[in-house]
Amino acid sequence: MTGKDIGRPESRILKAVSLFDQLTAEQLARHLDYSFRYTQNKCKNLYDKKHLLRLTLPKLTQGGGVPYVYTLARKGRKYLSSHDVGYIARVKSRYRPSEAQARLHTLATNEVLLQFMKIIETDSNLSLVDYISDREFKNAPIKVSVPATSRAENVSLVPDLWIHLRQTAGGKAYSYCFCIEVNLTPLEQKRWRRKVSMYLNCDDEYTKRVGMDVLQVVTIINSPSTVLRKGAGSYLEQEQSIRQRGIKSAEKIRADYLSWTKKELISQNKQGDGDLFLMSCAPLDSLSPRDLLYSEHFTSPFDPDPVSLIEKIEDGN
Repeated sequence: MTGKDIGRPESRILKAVSLFDQLTAEQLARHLDYSFRYTQNKCKNLYDKKHLLRLTLPKLTQGGGVPYVYTLARKGRKYLSSHDVGYIARVKSRYRPSEAQARLHTLATNEVLLQFMKIIETDSNLSLVDYISDREFKNAPIKVSVPATSRAENVSLVPDLWIHLRQTAGGKAYSYCFCIEVNLTPLEQKRWRRKVSMYLNCDDEYTKRVGMDVLQVVTIINSPSTVLRKGAGSYLEQEQSIRQRGIKSAEKIRADYLSWTKKELISQNKQGDGDLFLMSCAPLDSLSPRDLLYSEHFTSPFDPDPVSLIEKIEDGN
């Protein structure tokens, strides 16, 4: 498959994979509004012709399968650089395909970004102004000075994802800026409270880094078994059982994180900043874009009542 052999569907797939770094065929199908089987076949052809790399994740069950994870091969990057004048890599870094590994956390974070991208297609009041991936934050992190026992400690804050969303209605515009944290495995209390402390003390450097002074820290807690959707077929009984255990585990982790966040807020005498933090354990593999934003499944440290990420505003209200 040469550059001349690549049609619009193949080009769109390559651009999408470049944008997200890693995606499954099922995620690509939703992002591009193609059928799963069609996308799966296109990805296989691009892999066979060495435009895409096909990576594998560890199996969660002995009998169950896992989807392939696609990322750009060198030939795919070369095609985008030479054939698409609008192609600009968001992250400049060395590229070694031999070192590529499938990362479930990356796929989970990309699932969140994908949901934000999909909601703006159906809600005319919303626009995705900008976003910053963890790859970009790793190259230029938010520098934070956090309180320590003897003196302040300088650390680097690297959110999993930053989203700037704008909502317009009735002639008014509202900006929402979210630092997204995706947790698939539990952290011990000390490490989680350190992360909370970073966000509590990042105001100036955060504003300098992203160009906005609006912030809410959104933590989405899942288990490895609730991240990826089925492209076809149904869950095996063993997979369903593992998934249910994962949902219960995520609920417990959220309760721990809320408790530990509350302790850190109290220790720094910043109880008034409790609404800075929102947490959800809604399973990513069944969450719709509208549910992500408008359903009441987020809780904060000092308020047990669930709330939505943003308020639904109808035109004319």
